[in-house]
Amino acid sequence: RPRDRAARRPRPFARARRATAMPDDETPPVADLEALFLEIARPDVALHETSMEAFAAGVRRTIKRAEASVDDVVRAARRGDIVLDVRSPGEYARGHIPGATSMPLFTDDERAKVGIAFAKQGRGVAMVLGMKATRPKLEDIIATASALVEERKKIRDRDGGDGERGGATTAVYVHCWRGGMRSSSVAWFLRRSLADRGVDVRVMRGGYKAFRRWVLSRWTPAAELPGDAGKDDARALGGEEQDDDDTANENEFEASPPRGPNVCIVGGRTGVGKTRALLALRDAGEQVIDLEGLASHSGSAFGWVGRPPEQPTSEHFSNLVACAWAGSRPSPRWVFIEDEGPHVGKCSVDPGLFHRMRHAPLVVNVVAPSEVRLRVLVEDYASEEHRAAPGWLESMTESLEKLQKRLGGERCNSLVTRLRSGDYTAVAEGLLEYYDDLYDRHLGKKRVEKGAIKTIAAETQKPRSGVQKIVNALPVGEARDGRHPDALDVDALVMDILKTVRAFEEEDASVP
Repeated sequence: RPRDRAARRPRPFARARRATAMPDDETPPVADLEALFLEIARPDVALHETSMEAFAAGVRRTIKRAEASVDDVVRAARRGDIVLDVRSPGEYARGHIPGATSMPLFTDDERAKVGIAFAKQGRGVAMVLGMKATRPKLEDIIATASALVEERKKIRDRDGGDGERGGATTAVYVHCWRGGMRSSSVAWFLRRSLADRGVDVRVMRGGYKAFRRWVLSRWTPAAELPGDAGKDDARALGGEEQDDDDTANENEFEASPPRGPNVCIVGGRTGVGKTRALLALRDAGEQVIDLEGLASHSGSAFGWVGRPPEQPTSEHFSNLVACAWAGSRPSPRWVFIEDEGPHVGKCSVDPGLFHRMRHAPLVVNVVAPSEVRLRVLVEDYASEEHRAAPGWLESMTESLEKLQKRLGGERCNSLVTRLRSGDYTAVAEGLLEYYDDLYDRHLGKKRVEKGAIKTIAAETQKPRSGVQKIVNALPVGEARDGRHPDALDVDALVMDILKTVRAFEEEDASVP
């Protein structure tokens, strides 16, 4: 939707909100706000719209001076500070700031009821209903926050204090969907209740919606992002205060994506040891974004082996990747990313990131002899540890049978028979032809995920714009440390990859 059209779109409930909001000069002083809270927090006191409007206005005025930017909160979460997500459990499950703790103010059902009341009866009625749902939880909120603060203090003391803040305070960041009443009221309540414990409570400006815009702006210019960052407007209705100026948070982000590190793609056919090389590069101190690790899936029909039982949603996957990217140092440093298609299991790669991957200045294609590839596949998917997992054989059989249309019935049945007889090398060999063809075509399919900024079908079918270099992966050559002679020599592979990168830097003066 064009941005000028989005700007002209009527804001839902804006007229009702302006009619009921209390002017700033009528908000209660701090002492009166405390007295008002003590009154409305009592379970035996009837709640009224006027008292809730007064409380909301006082909270807004107080918390306005205690806001934090998205960048501040992302950095805080990365260093282990407390980030409290007070959205409902369902909102948190769809996606959240990595490292944030779920402390929902409403259940999913309560949020839905408050949202309906807001839409049909106005904000005052919705706030009354929200406060009724919140009053029984106030002690639990304090108990949860206090436990997190004490745990954070123990960690800080164990590590010798937090140099950035001198160890004087414990930071707590609170956010909801849009930085409205849920986060503001909880932050005010925590500031009031934990003031004597050296706790600094702040609200993330713009809430999770602003964070999602931050995520998408890692790869895509802010001007090209949809006005609602690809999210349904209905998400903002869960009892949330709607800011009159919805563009304020957008202006915090760069007009173009921030400069990141140089991208080196580690590619190659199935079984050449790409993931092992990435993990070894990380152990060697290099910057790595492990897409498969973040997606909890290896990308193939058998990508579930050795991974957690559930993948993150595509939304949360993009959150994880964006935070990993933001934690990387920019060029001249490199970041190594495995060559992936538009999807990793059920997780979709953000189109902006996929574009960067397809236009990476350097692609290292790993080539390995067949005996090494077969050994890697058997170790990665049919090791003794994997085979001991409950249901492994049944799940492997099911995964093979899902490929029947592509492999053909006779070939698929033959592989299932070999799998059940324990001939895992033969199974791997039988699958290599299929996966080699699949990799060579590089999953040239259309992206159909709802809310995508664009399709990447054309992107997958274009030749890469970067320089491609071949690196040979070799076997260890002799049995050592209990390893098979055909096992991949990961150390040698990593050294060769790094040598290739250094040689490319010397050859190409255009690399920053």
